[in-house]
Amino acid sequence: MSHPLLAGRYRLTLSSGREIELATLEQQPSYLNVLSGYPTRSLNQRLMQSHMRMAEERQARLSLRLKPILIEPSVTQISPHLQSEGLEENNPDPCEALPPVLSVAVFESGAAGSVEVCSSTLVVWYQDQWGLPTLPAIEALRELDWAAHAQDWTW
Repeated sequence: MSHPLLAGRYRLTLSSGREIELATLEQQPSYLNVLSGYPTRSLNQRLMQSHMRMAEERQARLSLRLKPILIEPSVTQISPHLQSEGLEENNPDPCEALPPVLSVAVFESGAAGSVEVCSSTLVVWYQDQWGLPTLPAIEALRELDWAAHAQDWTW
């Protein structure tokens, strides 16, 4: 298997055999604008919904209306002894943390099934470091059902 970064372009081959290319990548801290407190499951759910809306709104400025796909993040359970006072071990809203980096990317490829020339999809995921997709993200991206999620377009 060759490295996905070839000739300055980031490419991946999906499990279906389709080759996709990274067109744009935006990143920010997962908890940007969260001022205090421990992250909980309900906070994380609200943040993920907000991040999906943000990704869709940014794409709305373009002529494509891409619906984002969320790669479900792996969360880290926060030990009860690290929780602030008042949060009991059996709290119905457990403390858990998302990976620290939110990634929002547009991937492009040939048409997904129409007479158009190209297709694109918008993907949102979380990872442990800044930069190109890490191994867990790459593995999830390879399993994308491109035909179900991509939007065909032409110039």
